[in-house]
Amino acid sequence: MISNILILAAGEGLRLLPLTSDNPKPLLEIDGENTTILDRLLQQCRKYLPGIPVKINIGFCAEKILFHFSETLYLDRPIFLYEKDILGPAQTLVQLSRIDIGRTLVIHGDLVLSDEGFYRFVEFAKSTKSQVIVCHERPRSQARSEVICSLNQRKMERIIEYSPKNNQLDLNTKVLVSSGIFIIDFSKVSSFNAEAKQPLSPDLLNFINHEKMDVYLWSEWRYAIDSIAALEEVRFKLSSNT
Repeated sequence: MISNILILAAGEGLRLLPLTSDNPKPLLEIDGENTTILDRLLQQCRKYLPGIPVKINIGFCAEKILFHFSETLYLDRPIFLYEKDILGPAQTLVQLSRIDIGRTLVIHGDLVLSDEGFYRFVEFAKSTKSQVIVCHERPRSQARSEVICSLNQRKMERIIEYSPKNNQLDLNTKVLVSSGIFIIDFSKVSSFNAEAKQPLSPDLLNFINHEKMDVYLWSEWRYAIDSIAALEEVRFKLSSNT
């Protein structure tokens, strides 16, 4: 089962400027009740993974995230991991792996996920002891990298990045890409030599893939808030569901 939950929330969110000029992206509000991206993720973790410690790494505008949770009951409050100099996801995992062990659910802090999708994923996670990478399909023309799987689509072989100079590929073909959700065995991470501000994909994920990560195909709706258009779309989605 999952021992810990880590939500990655330290980045600057530059693609959301000017909304993130003085506000961290995970605190952007996504509905009419002032729910933030981070609020929703925490609510889902507590609902579907009760009792499991939640850690959040913070860096950019960290004081605003701390203030946001200042009135949260102590026992309901997540554990904050402050990074004076933003490490990047790979270094964050490597440093945390030196004090934590076990299978950790790692979620990028800009994701807005359907409740049904979160529930189904947790049920799958209970059925496996392997590491997991959550994927979804996208046209190759919209993908920066691709998750290569075994023939039965259940095990990851490797992640490859696309070169902008490569024009030999069929850009209309749908490929699997990372959804920004993982279950990672921290005992396999500590020896990785992470560079400053290095992402998880592809190097760290390929490094820990010796025993082949399970591939979970996300079939419900999900949004990665990487643009103002995506933020507006998720706000419309949530308002239409109420």
